[in-house]
Amino acid sequence: MESFFEQPLRFWTSDASITSVVCGEAWPPSVATIGLAPGVRAWRPKGANPTKVEFEPVGELWELDGSRKTAVAMHGEWMAVADASTKGLVSLWDTVSWTRRHTFEAGAPVTCLAITGSHVAAGTSEGTVAAWALSSGSWGQCLPREGQELRVEPAGRPVRTLCLGSAAGAVPPGADPAALLLGHSAGRSRIFVWRLSDGQLVTSLGVVPNADNAAELAIGANVQHAFMDGRMLTLIAWAPGGNPSITVMDVVQRQAQDMPTDNRLSGRGRPLAADFRGYRMLALGCDDGALAIFGQHGWLRFHGAAAVGAVRVLPKRMQVASGGADGFVRLWGAEGALLAEFDVGFQVTSLCGGDVHLVAGGARGEVQILVLASTEQAKAQAPLPDDVQRAHTVQPATGGVAQYARHFDARACRPPLQPALSVQGPVSEHAEAFQEFAGREPAPVSAEELLANAGDAGGGSSSSGGSSSSGFDGKAALEGAKSNATPEQEADAAKRKQMMGEGRAKRKQMMGEDRGVARTGGAVHLSSSTAAHGRKCDNATCMSREGVGGAVFKRCGACKSVWYCSVHCQRADYRDRHAKECKRLAGEWAARQTVSAEEAAVRKAQAAEEAEEAAREEAAREEAATSAVAGAAGAAGAAAGAAGAAAGAGGAEAAEAAAEAEAETKDRAAEEEGEAQTQESGRAAGAHAAEAAAQAAAEQLAASSAAGPAAASQASLPPPPPSESEPSAGAGGGGGDRASQVAATGHGCAPAAAAAGLAAGAGVALAGPLFPDAADLYDID
Repeated sequence: MESFFEQPLRFWTSDASITSVVCGEAWPPSVATIGLAPGVRAWRPKGANPTKVEFEPVGELWELDGSRKTAVAMHGEWMAVADASTKGLVSLWDTVSWTRRHTFEAGAPVTCLAITGSHVAAGTSEGTVAAWALSSGSWGQCLPREGQELRVEPAGRPVRTLCLGSAAGAVPPGADPAALLLGHSAGRSRIFVWRLSDGQLVTSLGVVPNADNAAELAIGANVQHAFMDGRMLTLIAWAPGGNPSITVMDVVQRQAQDMPTDNRLSGRGRPLAADFRGYRMLALGCDDGALAIFGQHGWLRFHGAAAVGAVRVLPKRMQVASGGADGFVRLWGAEGALLAEFDVGFQVTSLCGGDVHLVAGGARGEVQILVLASTEQAKAQAPLPDDVQRAHTVQPATGGVAQYARHFDARACRPPLQPALSVQGPVSEHAEAFQEFAGREPAPVSAEELLANAGDAGGGSSSSGGSSSSGFDGKAALEGAKSNATPEQEADAAKRKQMMGEGRAKRKQMMGEDRGVARTGGAVHLSSSTAAHGRKCDNATCMSREGVGGAVFKRCGACKSVWYCSVHCQRADYRDRHAKECKRLAGEWAARQTVSAEEAAVRKAQAAEEAEEAAREEAAREEAATSAVAGAAGAAGAAAGAAGAAAGAGGAEAAEAAAEAEAETKDRAAEEEGEAQTQESGRAAGAHAAEAAAQAAAEQLAASSAAGPAAASQASLPPPPPSESEPSAGAGGGGGDRASQVAATGHGCAPAAAAAGLAAGAGVALAGPLFPDAADLYDID
């Protein structure tokens, strides 16, 4: 291990402690730092040759100067920087080009930050959280939804713990698997988990405090560090007077357990630093100089006679680096052997790194890059001598552990602080100015505070399988705790309760308390402008609308009268309100169904009667139409009979003419013997014509009396004109008399012949008899 710079870089122009340093994992890395000064500084590698690397400052970040930076996080090529301004600005940067891609607003000073490749999330000093999706050209806010506020902590408490993780196989098809947002509420000792793909609350985990467990829960509520790997959450908690504790939980399966520590944390101080890189290694650095490791290998060492304010797990090397107030960075093997140490010359407040490098930040703003031995060199590297190893297994004497001397610079703040508070120097010498600059450290969560919040929330049952007390009265327990308190403690508790009450009243007035969390009875009233998005979840404290986020609401299976966005909201509303009215609503719904069935039966009967009446009316209309057709047919038959009689008279007249022709022929036979043959032919033709005319007259008379309506209907049709393909007899070259001409043209002929001509002229192909018998047309017995 050796330093890269001969002299450390400087974070600020004056002494200002670095609170966080981040860097890329590949060599050469980009480096960014924030600290107790109103700015952020970064350096990027210059040149393409990795063996001759130079670093230059990133001037683009200087535009962020003026507001104190509270958090910085880096993931891949993304870096997010959050500030303490009233808007709570979160700047998103591309670390390749060092251009600002977007700026989000959290709505209040940001206190914590988390980032993945797809999302960035922020917690604020007002107890709220917000999350955004990272998508080039389209930056969408996931939580809270438009016009809403998502509160995690009670009034007066900032959000200190925020993580992004993955639900793995617990998300709907098509949803982003890396989309869980976790917020820890210290004031409630509860964890809330949201699914960012649709903004739904997945679960809340916690144990309802009571008089027996409140003191123990208060220690676990003071979370100092949190890490999320997929859906596995690791919490490190500590409170003054207690030992650090480690809890591991599966936030999707709702399972949790305390990690066995084998007395490694007994008597330990505050865990100032922690790092976790997967299940194999968790490292804790404490203010008493202890370095405790958990995971595949577990051990306890002492960094030295100095507080440990920085640790870094190097998973590929299976090593741990620790930095302390003694100015040393030490490298430890997987089983606890001290492999190397380096005196950087300043108190190390922050560490980050990759496979072959570490970046250390200092208490006066120093920045140093340490180059590590390669993996092959590290394997061949021998541990330090045994006496040095043994020295780090012995706990330093009480009171002999060096602590950090931190510095700050509040002179360049915008807007500027009061002149008396706009100072620079050690934190210990300017406590009031430092509190104005950095904000007051929230008091540790106490048992009284947990009981007060539990009482205000109306009690309830455990949602994670923990202990609970049926019918527990939190307010009564709080009064019992007060009876043993000193006057100073009572005054302090009363002041805290008053502040919480004022904040709660303000929230109720503005938007209903704790909306989206479904933990209290405060109703949420949505603006009417959001009604177009669909029905609101019937849980009074939920903000969800069915048309936002793709969630499909489901209704209560008993009463069928209320709708919920999730099982969580259904259970919470049943506990708080719906249980009192569900039975009544179910009865009303059943009554409505009975009435609806009766109305349906009545409507069905009415419809049947109307159909029957319509059928009768239709039958009457058909009968009237049939009678009218029959009358018309009779009249047409009479007309056809008259026509037949006229045809018979015409036939008789033709016969008389034929007889006269025959007599005339006989008289002329004697006189014109030379025309005998012609006269003979004329007589034969006349006889034939007479016979045909007489037969046609007889057939016409019979047809007119038997054809009935069918013949009458055809008789009303006019005779067709002569066809061009069939010329009349008068146009031919042969002779023929009047009778033959009448038979050929069809004038005055039988109706059947006329109808056949009309059909042929219209191009209709006829099949079978042209007019069936009447018995075939009508059912006549």
